[in-house]
Amino acid sequence: MKNHVIRLAALLLLALTAAANPFGVGVLLVPVNPGTLNGANGAQWVTRLWIHNPSDSIVRIENDDVTILPAGVLLSPHTTVTLGVPYSNIPHPGFFLHTRTENGFFSPADVMAELRTLDSANASHSAGTSIPMPALDDFRTGTTALPNIPANGHSRIRLRLYGVSNTTTQVRTYDGAQLLRTDTVALTGEDPAGGRAPRYPSYAELEITVPAATDSLRVEFDSVTTPVWGFISVTDDVTNEFTVVAPHVPHVVVLSVA
Repeated sequence: MKNHVIRLAALLLLALTAAANPFGVGVLLVPVNPGTLNGANGAQWVTRLWIHNPSDSIVRIENDDVTILPAGVLLSPHTTVTLGVPYSNIPHPGFFLHTRTENGFFSPADVMAELRTLDSANASHSAGTSIPMPALDDFRTGTTALPNIPANGHSRIRLRLYGVSNTTTQVRTYDGAQLLRTDTVALTGEDPAGGRAPRYPSYAELEITVPAATDSLRVEFDSVTTPVWGFISVTDDVTNEFTVVAPHVPHVVVLSVA
């Protein structure tokens, strides 16, 4: 009888602990791979990814099965580290960063991250440009609009799209109320990792052409069934200045009427 009570108490403790630490990992999209990449017009883009652990617990950075780097990445409480590219077979820019607390259970870790890029060849004096890193909640179906894209005759404009699975989106480019063009874009290359959290998203790029008399564009993209996210990069061919335009969709807050 005593052993039965002990076993029952242990099972209750396990159930309470598991309820306090639900199974799962934190998932964050890193849209541009950290590292150094040669670009157009002599540019050398250097991108760095910082991860901060603000909690009192150890945080593990991992992929779907094992730690991201060969030696593993464990973040001590209240520390900051830089991370490189975690996968050797990434088919395109961008990957999903996975985090969990190192407490015996798979519980999403509350980390803070920053991704920044600069042209070290032409603008080494710059502190760089921050690139947003959306959570899976920021991927959405329906229409996403980027209302104001700066445009001129000496900048390259590129839309970068990311999805949680292979899909097709429709992209529309406007000059004010005038529809300039419609493009159908296929996002491919996702890795479902056997039903686990994906290692990298489906992806597509689209060059946005600019009429000579236009200084601002609006770009919209649709997804019917598969959640997607995207941002626009504007790169000046003269100065290599790099501007990011990302969507900001308000989250609904339910207010009590009582």
